[in-house]
Amino acid sequence: MQHIAEWAVNVAVVSEPYWIPTNRENWASDRLGLVAIIVSGGLQLEKKVKGDGYVITKCGEILLVGIYSPPNATAATLEASLDRLSADLQRFTLPTLICGDFNAKSPAWGSRVSDVRGGIVLECATALGLAILNRGTVPTCVRPQGKSRVDITFASPAVASRVSGWTVRAEAESLSEHRYITFQVADTYRTAAPNPFASTALFPR
Repeated sequence: MQHIAEWAVNVAVVSEPYWIPTNRENWASDRLGLVAIIVSGGLQLEKKVKGDGYVITKCGEILLVGIYSPPNATAATLEASLDRLSADLQRFTLPTLICGDFNAKSPAWGSRVSDVRGGIVLECATALGLAILNRGTVPTCVRPQGKSRVDITFASPAVASRVSGWTVRAEAESLSEHRYITFQVADTYRTAAPNPFASTALFPR
């Protein structure tokens, strides 16, 4: 929570949180406790939909989605999860922002190579008409086995056009193999500075 306060983050997507509180209106999590969305600054979460490894919630005029797919999940499991997510998203007509640790590789979001999981994720994003917001070549995950770019941000065109400053915060200690990712989404309802969103494994197990 320290960086959320320091960076004045209004919305955070957290992969593998240590703890998820119950009965907190500013938290939304998936059924398995793998990913959570937290809001502050007076923002509210509505219409929460919980899946296995993903959570969908409405924040203002944007549909927020947090996703975590464990690295040991099979490609078939990932594909089935994304199929269920796609079906759930079809219940809404709002502009969508998706932040997640997909543990999937594709040159489309900066990976040097592609894998089966990457192909599945890319096919799903294409079918949903989503834009990839990842920028640059800075790894989002650093492990003893090597570096990778497996944390991905997607958005529908209406949201993508309002996003700026997508950055991997390599300088900030996350106490995780995954690095913080921050960006700003211009708020059409406010004249103040854009609200920062953060997508990261803030509290990894």
